[in-house]
Amino acid sequence: MKHFLTSLACLLLASGAAIEAQTLVFQGARILPISAPPIENGVVVVENGRISAIGISGQVAVPAGATVHDLSGKTLIPGMVDTHSHIGGPSGGDSSSP
Repeated sequence: MKHFLTSLACLLLASGAAIEAQTLVFQGARILPISAPPIENGVVVVENGRISAIGISGQVAVPAGATVHDLSGKTLIPGMVDTHSHIGGPSGGDSSSP
């Protein structure tokens, strides 16, 4: 059983690394950057799990081999982190209680 759990943990870690290593492109959405004006018909490029480019469609290079997601008609807020949580007790997992 110990070897099974070790193998399972290694497999899950490896699959997470493979997902992180992908290049993803989200295009066509209205993008609301955290510290800039809204971008209509925008593109967000995510490489190795990090945002590498944000801009207007046609002005941002889409890397060859990237997985492209069409988000036309949607709004995207890249970089937004929602830390509100109640995991671990009523005061919240992030200790954000009043």
